[in-house]
Amino acid sequence: MTDCVVQRFASAPALRRLHAERLAGLLAGQGLAGLALRVLRHRGDLAGLGSRPGRELAFAADEAERRGSRAAEGAGRLLLDLRGRGIPALPLKGADFFLRSGMDPSLRRMGDIDIIVPPGYRERAVAVLTELGFRPPDRKFTSDFSRYHHAQPLEAEEYGGEVQVHDAFEAGAVEPEYLEAVFQRTNSAGPHLLLERADSAIFVAAHAARHGFRAPLRVVFDLQLLLGDGDPLGADAVERAARCYGRVDALLAFRLAAALTSTVLGSPLPGVVLPFHPRRTMLLWACRHLAFSSARNRPAAKRLEELVRRQLHPYQRLERRIARLIRRLSHSRP
Repeated sequence: MTDCVVQRFASAPALRRLHAERLAGLLAGQGLAGLALRVLRHRGDLAGLGSRPGRELAFAADEAERRGSRAAEGAGRLLLDLRGRGIPALPLKGADFFLRSGMDPSLRRMGDIDIIVPPGYRERAVAVLTELGFRPPDRKFTSDFSRYHHAQPLEAEEYGGEVQVHDAFEAGAVEPEYLEAVFQRTNSAGPHLLLERADSAIFVAAHAARHGFRAPLRVVFDLQLLLGDGDPLGADAVERAARCYGRVDALLAFRLAAALTSTVLGSPLPGVVLPFHPRRTMLLWACRHLAFSSARNRPAAKRLEELVRRQLHPYQRLERRIARLIRRLSHSRP
């Protein structure tokens, strides 16, 4: 599957126009150094990268592979250890992609290990992890951390570093029965339980939207890993998964991510059956997101404006409309 994703990035019209050094910097800056190396090799452009940028890119890819392999192996052991002690935990983000598709860990940088447990299980999970040798990292821990956040950070070097134990997709977000439904429709990959593809895709898109799509090409890569092959996702499955996320309008975030994928790669997101008009969806998402957040959060408005201006070149008229909207809303009062 990862070879197909590399080929799609290598043949994407919007990316083929970029010089090798520019493409390498863009992908590596979003945690995709290994993908950049594979794409340039596939295109025959490694010679155009230059010796020093080439060495830096190869070093970043090797470092991502070293850390990612260790973290992925630790995630697999951790999930089995938790299940053996009666804690049904599921992987999120990088750990999910590795266990689901056997992703080459050099392609995508993997930081901490994110797992999610059912509502009411977090304290038990933290207690079990403490028995396994995990300790709170000093730089993040406060005695009241779990009261205010939806994820508890812990770390143990023998498991690959830091672990984030979630008991919700988003802080303060969703009714417990919705999240319990997520755990009732899991898939299996060998000895591990995984989120259903729609649930994982919604998490990727909505998490990215919450952070202003700071790494849009990584979102495209993640969705390609999840949805690039296999049976199509129906609109019902996506809408059902969106109800489980939380405060971010997850369905609109997913539609924006699908439109972004179509724009970057020059083709619709494979395996998705979801009727929408990309321009109308992006404009609607921008209106709703900014109406609630930008007057209080101008950095998020600025990030979204950069996304529209730099990443969505084919929609120039839409870019101008959203940019004007962003400026107007970011100077308005809540």
